Amino acid sequence: MPKTDAGTHPAPRIGPKVSSPELFSRVSGAANRLIGHLQRTQVDDGSWSVPYTGPNFLLPLYVITTHLTRRPIPQAERPRFVAGLLRPQLPDGSIGLHEESTQGAVFTSSISYAALRLLGENPGRPELEKMRGWIHASGTPVKAAAWGKFILALLNLYPWSGVTPVPPELYLLDWIRASRLSAVQSAIDHPFLRSLKGQPPLRGRRW
Repeated sequence: MPKTDAGTHPAPRIGPKVSSPELFSRVSGAANRLIGHLQRTQVDDGSWSVPYTGPNFLLPLYVITTHLTRRPIPQAERPRFVAGLLRPQLPDGSIGLHEESTQGAVFTSSISYAALRLLGENPGRPELEKMRGWIHASGTPVKAAAWGKFILALLNLYPWSGVTPVPPELYLLDWIRASRLSAVQSAIDHPFLRSLKGQPPLRGRRW
């Protein structure tokens, strides 16, 4: 997409076909302000560089995945990953579920701690000591969400006997089909569902 010049190409007037001039003015004005903002923030190659922020579990999951797939993060890049993992740490040592969280979650704290150790961070580092202390005081990973237990089990840090089983056959139920799930959940589930298309019965299969 070519970059546009907000100074020479004014935002077009757009708006719904409504009978109320006031409503039309408000809607088209908002749309024009949005277009103007996009023009101002567009970079030279025509794209928009916007960080995907929010959930604090994405970065540790990436680090853990690189370990599980035996594609380690280059040593020179690790300090930036460490900084990113520690950035959302709360004063009590925990990591919240979201960047705006004011309370920690055992799920994100546990996998963040695991990711930091995989990156080679010393367990005696003050930030890690504080995080580990909060995890123990909050019930240990036993209190983590099922997803967290599953991830730690993949790392052999948690017993599989403690992971709540989720039979893949559940995806075959009509009322749980992907179209009824949230956008994020659908994005996760669709590849899995497509991989099962035309396959034999699921029980006993490895995936």
